[in-house]
Amino acid sequence: MPAVAISVFHCGEVIAEVIHGVADLDSGRPIDRADWWDLASLTKTLVTLPEVLYLVAAGRIRLGDSLSAVWSAVGGFPIEAATIAQLLSYDAGMLDSVANASIEV
Repeated sequence: MPAVAISVFHCGEVIAEVIHGVADLDSGRPIDRADWWDLASLTKTLVTLPEVLYLVAAGRIRLGDSLSAVWSAVGGFPIEAATIAQLLSYDAGMLDSVANASIEV
């Protein structure tokens, strides 16, 4: 899908948004706001990492904190002892069956 979507936020409000490109190469259908985007591993690098590092800089969490220390909903699951640093570096030892487990928030 050769397409791009950019949103600019200010104080929680979208102040600019551009969506451009093709959703389906065979039909030429243009991309739409409702289309799903496969971000693969980019989500962790571009979104999660900066947000987590902001929380670390603000003193709200530490990279050595366990996941269960910052998210009580994972208590009792095998992943609860993994540290924030391990999760960010793909070194938490999380199995597919654990990754797909249902956790209510």
